[in-house]
Amino acid sequence: MQFQKLAAILLLLAAVGALPPPPGSSNCSTASGGVDIPYPFGIGPAGCALPGFELTCRDTSNGGKKPFLGHGGHFELAGVSLSDGQARVWNNISSYCNDTSQTIMDVVSFADPYRLSQAGNTFAVVGCQAVAVVGVGDSADNIVRFLSGCVATNCGRRGDRLADDACSGAGCCQTTITKGFNAYQVEFQNYSTVFNSSKDIYNVSRCSYAALMESSSFTFRRSYATSSEFFDANGGRVPVVVEWAVRNASNCVEARKNRESYACVSMNSACVNSSSGPGYICNCAKGFEGNPYL
Repeated sequence: MQFQKLAAILLLLAAVGALPPPPGSSNCSTASGGVDIPYPFGIGPAGCALPGFELTCRDTSNGGKKPFLGHGGHFELAGVSLSDGQARVWNNISSYCNDTSQTIMDVVSFADPYRLSQAGNTFAVVGCQAVAVVGVGDSADNIVRFLSGCVATNCGRRGDRLADDACSGAGCCQTTITKGFNAYQVEFQNYSTVFNSSKDIYNVSRCSYAALMESSSFTFRRSYATSSEFFDANGGRVPVVVEWAVRNASNCVEARKNRESYACVSMNSACVNSSSGPGYICNCAKGFEGNPYL
């Protein structure tokens, strides 16, 4: 009888050990490469993250391990905001030089639960007589839905029309994107044919640059239009803001109907409908602090 009880206890312990760790447990990593990883994001065994919010931590060329979105993801994570439902990731700057023929850049796409932020980003174009267009769409169907773009006009002889902090035409322009999409593509126009200009412009600015990036991180400098400084400053990368949400329901009303999958598990949490497509995020109720997903 005692042996049977012991065997039953061992079987129970084995079954418990096979379960995924609870969210926020000691088995789950809470930071990587100096970046805090709050739940619903997670690194570690199954159960450390909500589906779609899994991160990987891997070695990078600039030294040390860094967190990346998704299993084997391509986007290095720079930070997460729970209350805003946003994440910042590093994104490559597109470039076009007068001695190259490629004008269309590769598609940059994010899988669910991410959407490109309209409010948090700007599409910035830097150069003298630079024309660039950004198209946004869904990564699933690989179709461009909406286009926007702008023209960075003549910098003047030796760049005398340029001014620091002034991105309104000369040497720099910026525009917004349509919200609710998770993929984009950049296309440059050959400015020598668009403007019918002489090659004198190449003496001032041989290359043009464009990036969808966090608007609060962009401040134009005169040297950006006449050199490669904008590209070189962060190794050809800039931060871009993506908005995330729990997308297992279209809104808070629908989400509350299924308590098993409802992500706002804290009694002191509040559900907020996503502003970037179907889904919702969780915030702490007024007067409370912490993680509403735990």
